[in-house]
Amino acid sequence: MIRPSRPSPPMRRVTSSLSILGLALWAGAVLAGPAAADPPEAAVTAAQNGSTPGSIEAADFRLEDYRGKFVYLDFWASWCEPCQRSFPWLAHLEHLYGKSGLAVVAVNVDHERKAARKFLDRHPAAFPVVWDPKGEIARTWNVEAMPSGFLISPEGEKLSEHRGFRDGDASAIEAEVAAAIAQQDREASTGAGS
Repeated sequence: MIRPSRPSPPMRRVTSSLSILGLALWAGAVLAGPAAADPPEAAVTAAQNGSTPGSIEAADFRLEDYRGKFVYLDFWASWCEPCQRSFPWLAHLEHLYGKSGLAVVAVNVDHERKAARKFLDRHPAAFPVVWDPKGEIARTWNVEAMPSGFLISPEGEKLSEHRGFRDGDASAIEAEVAAAIAQQDREASTGAGS
């Protein structure tokens, strides 16, 4: 029986180090942009311990828990190639607008959590992940593509919907979030002055 040759232990360490370096460079490139900043502390912590800041079972998820905040509700799966580009950007989105009242919540629809955890090992979440293996929440939102994202107002109204993730989507979604927050701030200041 011929067995494939295995790299020596030092070569495996070099290969592993190069993979980690490549992933770090790729993540930096994804997050880079005109408004890019250091990765959020939660993302760094999550990357170090391989976890998410909050895991929620589908049965325990209530959008009402986020009343008073804008929510970007993102549906993703481990097998989704565009999700591999959008997921790191979600941490960037929350980092940009979290202090202005935006919460990012990612809903995973994988049937097997093991596949999702492998994805999260490569793309740590700095935001809550809801586990929806039966697709109950996804059906409620009529999700037809991966990823699908919904911008939701502090009152719980759907403001916009995005299917897939292509070049230019990140800046378009960021502009929508900024405009919604600015509109709310204008209305609050007008209401406060009356």
